[in-house]
Amino acid sequence: MSGYFMAVKSAIAKAIASLSASLAGSAGAGLVGFKQNGVGAVARFVQDKLRETISVKDFGAVGDGVADDTAAIQAAIDAAGNWASVVFAKTLYIPSGTYKITSTLLIRPYVSIQGDGNSRTVIKPTMSAGPAFSSDATTGQAEAYLARFSEFAIDGINCTGTAYAWLFKVNKNSRFNQLRFWNFSNTSVPAVSIESACYLLHFDQCHWYGNKFHLQVIATNAAAGLFPTTCLFNACIFEQSTVQGVDAIVVRDASSIKFENCIFQANKAYTNLLFEGTANAATSHDHIVRDCWFEDNGDGQANSNGIYLKGVSSKKMNGVIIEGNRFHQSTANKPNYQLRLEHTDKVYIQNNAEGYGGTFLKNSGNNTNTFIESRNVSACELSFPVQAKAWGNFGGKTSVSRNVDFNVSNIVRNSAGSYTVTLTNAMSSSYYAVVACAEDGSLYSALLCSVSGLSSTTFNINVASGNSTPIDGRTVFFAVFGV
Repeated sequence: MSGYFMAVKSAIAKAIASLSASLAGSAGAGLVGFKQNGVGAVARFVQDKLRETISVKDFGAVGDGVADDTAAIQAAIDAAGNWASVVFAKTLYIPSGTYKITSTLLIRPYVSIQGDGNSRTVIKPTMSAGPAFSSDATTGQAEAYLARFSEFAIDGINCTGTAYAWLFKVNKNSRFNQLRFWNFSNTSVPAVSIESACYLLHFDQCHWYGNKFHLQVIATNAAAGLFPTTCLFNACIFEQSTVQGVDAIVVRDASSIKFENCIFQANKAYTNLLFEGTANAATSHDHIVRDCWFEDNGDGQANSNGIYLKGVSSKKMNGVIIEGNRFHQSTANKPNYQLRLEHTDKVYIQNNAEGYGGTFLKNSGNNTNTFIESRNVSACELSFPVQAKAWGNFGGKTSVSRNVDFNVSNIVRNSAGSYTVTLTNAMSSSYYAVVACAEDGSLYSALLCSVSGLSSTTFNINVASGNSTPIDGRTVFFAVFGV
């Protein structure tokens, strides 16, 4: 009998060892059941559950900042992407860690990447050329389409030469959330480059920090219509560009690029945000900068700019909106010009405010149809040509009764039909226009009006009857136009 029990015991031991080996093997998770808690849940295998997402750790990435994780991460991207359909693509998870790479990672179609936060999941390229991530669809090997990339950082502290964080080329319909691009201070190209026919790329709460050049959005063949359009940067931060004499952010020969609710601060660049159109541009218009905060940009350089709109004489930049922004600068670090316009048409500048300004708006020539309605700002070298600088409506019988007016300090009746208007804010010179008219209630007819004695702060309105006899107007109306 003892022999029988020994045989059974041995068989059980062998079965357990075999099961243990099977469970420990690559297909072991396929032997273990799983059922989610809740009514209607169905039984599945753990392997099916775990394969819903892919981790770079599944392909051998270490994430210690020392091991070269390039091959492991690329293999994980290849496994998550799918060339056939977005239905079969998966999200790639990159856990907390610092992942050293030494060559470009190619983003495959439809793949999304999720990290653990841009201070915990860090991709650290050690490179002297090319992008850390490439979404260059023109190569036939990479793409960014119907994808989401969230909560990781690309740290360029070990990059030199022409290495940078990310290249987008002919990409569309993708979102980028809480990414950080930083420390590309020893390279000669922007940290992020959006090129050619990219559209509907949405960057939300992303952070550019400590780069020599933060960002460029440019056409590669503008004449052929290969230009970026409808790209949005919302609630992003662009700060501490490291070098004078360059442009921190460049938008060139593009259309409908928007910066909304963003912060631009402490950038040493010559121009903080440059919108540029060249003679080759198929389009360069409809950009928007709205509800943004600008602080301490320019590093005190001569002729430096906060926002520079620069077209060419043969093809003006047009339809740009600069609205609801706050320009707050210290005395030492402010740019010479908060806004600078050159070769533009139909630019709308409204509801902006400024603190510690230099020249709020610099006119560099050949600008037409500029609409300006900004309060609490310093000198403007342009104004909207048909916007009244002052206006009023007053009763003029015997004495003055002011009904309603704007930018008017005082109105005095000198004698019958003669009035002097004093402005609150002076005009730039005595070369401006005043339109005036009046009526007399007893005659129910229009009276003759003329204007004389224009100075930068005062002018006279003269009212007369049809036979040129001075007479008080029952109601006198006027409007002032000029700069």
